[in-house]
Amino acid sequence: VGAASANPIDDRVDPDTEPQLFRLAELDLGIVPQLTTDAVTRFGTEVAVTHIIVDRFLPFDERVLFRVYASPTDGRSGGGYVEYTLAGELVEVVQ
Repeated sequence: VGAASANPIDDRVDPDTEPQLFRLAELDLGIVPQLTTDAVTRFGTEVAVTHIIVDRFLPFDERVLFRVYASPTDGRSGGGYVEYTLAGELVEVVQ
């Protein structure tokens, strides 16, 4: 085990991966608390946010979107995700 070093992706960018990339500067991470608060209200049962993914969900959507994932707090299976634009606008709820 040695010291950590940078792992640039520049050498792995090709015509297939290029459309998936976006700049982190495009994200306003300050809206994440607002998104997590809103997401838990979008389910018919009590849920807790488990994680958030920011991605271009190609081939379904070319935009960079936030997906806020949630699971029921009572241990049951289920849950889903709530999708938002970078501006925090609701796109879709999937349960």
